[in-house]
Amino acid sequence: MTPRVQSLKQVLLTVVQLSILVVLVSPVYQWIVGVTLMSIVASGDVKATRRMLTYVPMININWQDGLGYGYLHDAAIFGRVDMLKLLLEQPNIDVNLKNYRYSTRKLDHTPLHTAALNTLRYDTTDFICHLVQDPRVSLNERTDDGSTALSHAAGGGKMRAVKCMIATGQPLDLSEDCSRTADSGRSPTNCLWNFADAIRSAEMYDHTDIQQLLTEYKANRDAVIAKVRYELGSG
Repeated sequence: MTPRVQSLKQVLLTVVQLSILVVLVSPVYQWIVGVTLMSIVASGDVKATRRMLTYVPMININWQDGLGYGYLHDAAIFGRVDMLKLLLEQPNIDVNLKNYRYSTRKLDHTPLHTAALNTLRYDTTDFICHLVQDPRVSLNERTDDGSTALSHAAGGGKMRAVKCMIATGQPLDLSEDCSRTADSGRSPTNCLWNFADAIRSAEMYDHTDIQQLLTEYKANRDAVIAKVRYELGSG
């Protein structure tokens, strides 16, 4: 084979490789892969998800659909702990990825918010307790209208989920943030309805045990952390 032919073959190979790369990074390819993987994650098929993550090239693990939902959000909706464990194995996954508020397109719920909200529909407590053990998770992220995941769990009466958040040792923000409510065009005079304050939301929905626990936490954080860790068997 002459050097000229070898050079031509090398050029053709490079062109083919570049063409494949262009296809893999194209928005159409990423959309097809994203929608496909999202449906598999939502179905709860861990084996199929693992195969796709292993063999499909150049998957964007932080891909979001039109409403900003990522793979962790979909797992959080149904409280799929096995799926959560697999997704947390992915080194570049953003555990605090936020979706969008439909009406304003502002950043809104993290996967933790989604799981905390869905405690009213599905049993997502185990999901929450596993997720918050990941040190990358921020417990004080706020939604567009100022709510934290803790305030959603407290308002929903999910004592074990609240305890799991306390047990992480992260300083929990128990303040209310009505400024975000005002920014979104709602009255800043009453933050109760959007769960902006964890203690007040527990009180509003008559979860006196959670209200008392969080009040104690506010007064003596270290003692409550130690007590909760003992109760959960985590310390």
